[in-house]
Amino acid sequence: MIFDRLHPIELDDQVVSKHANALRTAEVLASGLTHIYSCVKNAEASALARQAVRTEDGVRAFQFGDLSDLTGASTSLMECMFRWYAVTACDFVRVAVWIAEFDEQNRKDYTQRVLGPVQSFRDKIGAHTSGVTVNGRDTDAERLASMIDQVTWFNDRFRVGIFAVRIQRGNKTSDSSSIKPWSLTDFHLQLCDRYPILAQMAAANKNS
Repeated sequence: MIFDRLHPIELDDQVVSKHANALRTAEVLASGLTHIYSCVKNAEASALARQAVRTEDGVRAFQFGDLSDLTGASTSLMECMFRWYAVTACDFVRVAVWIAEFDEQNRKDYTQRVLGPVQSFRDKIGAHTSGVTVNGRDTDAERLASMIDQVTWFNDRFRVGIFAVRIQRGNKTSDSSSIKPWSLTDFHLQLCDRYPILAQMAAANKNS
């Protein structure tokens, strides 16, 4: 069984049997990722259609704040979808490294390589809103960034992390540069290229 085509992670029958529960968990998480992706993809298709009607040919719109006017999407719900997706994607990848039985360094390297900006969004916003979490790992700018609207419509995609926050208080300066921009639909297609289980669900969802 091929779990990851790009790394690769190949599982023999013994490993499949050993990690049956983890593989079932991966299936559950993959189903959730596929559903969220489908919702956002459909919202993007609707937004593109509305954009074509409301702008000149070839014009790409940029919008943040209230997205409903141009895109027809609920800003609040769209941000929740990014939060849910980031948390679920990180859980999915953690299950993958558990199944692969990587050592600590390989686990860290693999997770960073696969998740990229989704990891920092999950850590600073999706799973733990920095603005209401007191610890020494978050900067003042990251705390502020976690409490403002994140979703934008940019280059025909819904994205988060477009804007960076910078705060200076006395001699202390901080920024939110650790929170990088990403598109949910583009990122999901990258995961589909890597993980057959996600590619199969995407194909089944497309044909249904």
